[in-house]
Amino acid sequence: MTGREGVTDSHEAPVTFTAAGFALGIRRSLPLQIGMIPFGLVVGVTAQAQGLSVIEALLMSGLVVAGASQLVVLGAWAMPVSLVSATLTCFVMNLRFGLMGPTLAPWLDKVHGWKRWGSIYLLMDHVWALSLQELARGGRDAAFMLGIGVVSWIIWVICTVLGFVLGEVVHPAAGHPLFFAALAAFIAMLVPMWRGARRDLLPWVAAAVTAIGVSKLLPDTSWHIVAGAVVGGVTGYLRDRKRDADAGKERGDGAGPRESGEATQERGGGASRPSGETTPEQSGGVTPGQRGDASSAQRDALDSKRGVDGG
Repeated sequence: MTGREGVTDSHEAPVTFTAAGFALGIRRSLPLQIGMIPFGLVVGVTAQAQGLSVIEALLMSGLVVAGASQLVVLGAWAMPVSLVSATLTCFVMNLRFGLMGPTLAPWLDKVHGWKRWGSIYLLMDHVWALSLQELARGGRDAAFMLGIGVVSWIIWVICTVLGFVLGEVVHPAAGHPLFFAALAAFIAMLVPMWRGARRDLLPWVAAAVTAIGVSKLLPDTSWHIVAGAVVGGVTGYLRDRKRDADAGKERGDGAGPRESGEATQERGGGASRPSGETTPEQSGGVTPGQRGDASSAQRDALDSKRGVDGG
């Protein structure tokens, strides 16, 4: 089905999972992958500074696959390490993925097995951002998401190891610009997601204000991330719902007379007729022209009869 001539309606097209989509995901993610390299280096440097071995650092990046939570846990690292505290911190930090996953349901619901679970396991912030963009463009190849995830995982693990080695050599100070890379990477991901003030300003401001407020109320925790994500998401949902309702009302007000006229035409069997005019069916199958001919013949017969009577 096509919405416009030559343009396929993406909602009708089936979801696929192809090597071409996988490769497209890799290509589209390359600019962000370059930006994520310093982020991975920072995780490796921080892991080395906190006394982890290179194998432990590698396993952390390979299994957790979440740079923000890794940095938070490493920042609060202490010996002996509190397993409960580290687990809870990662859980709270990564709750945002529970909000991201459903937005990609048009793809994830249509694939199964390793295709679905591999994509979910490798879901990261930039994987989600790029996949959501592709989905909004009408993309129907779910392998796009896995392509980004696989190459991101490989680069992430390699950069963690390189950062660990770098930390053994350089020992950067706490305020070194390298440690700003994580925040810079998250800011960079926001740029292509901005759709204009009319659509995004309200939910973004709501999320920012909420996150700042919760960070002041609950310092040294990660609840501000979850709170900001929830409030921003709910604000956007309510705004879109109200906008759709208003648009529906406008369509309903404008469509009423047209729909009534169309219904009248359908019931009348064609074009609408002025009030009082009957249809051929209502007059017993006799058309107006036929009625005119019959009336003329009746008048002629009557005049003839009068002539005979007068004679």
